[in-house]
Amino acid sequence: MSKEVICIEVAEAEVQKWAELFDAVLDPDTSAKLTRVVQSGRLSLDEGTSTFTLKLRTPIQLENGKAVGELSIREPTAAEVRGVSRDGEEVGQVIRILSVVTGQPLGVIGQLKLKELTICGELFNFFA
Repeated sequence: MSKEVICIEVAEAEVQKWAELFDAVLDPDTSAKLTRVVQSGRLSLDEGTSTFTLKLRTPIQLENGKAVGELSIREPTAAEVRGVSRDGEEVGQVIRILSVVTGQPLGVIGQLKLKELTICGELFNFFA
């Protein structure tokens, strides 16, 4: 379990504020998942650019020796969503759209741990 950096009440208020900012309705499970990540200090929002930053638990090591330690996730455009959509392939779609909106290659996104991929997918609820 991650170390608590932000108290739960502040984290819950932050997620609620984001939902209001994006006019999003979050189900209780999604809200709880995002609150836990905010509470750990690993998820934030730049309100000026509407871009989320997710600090990865474990940086992804690239072949060139560099590491990716965080993802900046912006709202996808309709054209970007259409460009990555394939019938019946939801996880693949999430991976491809994350690659587009973060600017990270598919190989980097493909190395995300399942929990972090799930968190990234949950963030798309703000943009729906």
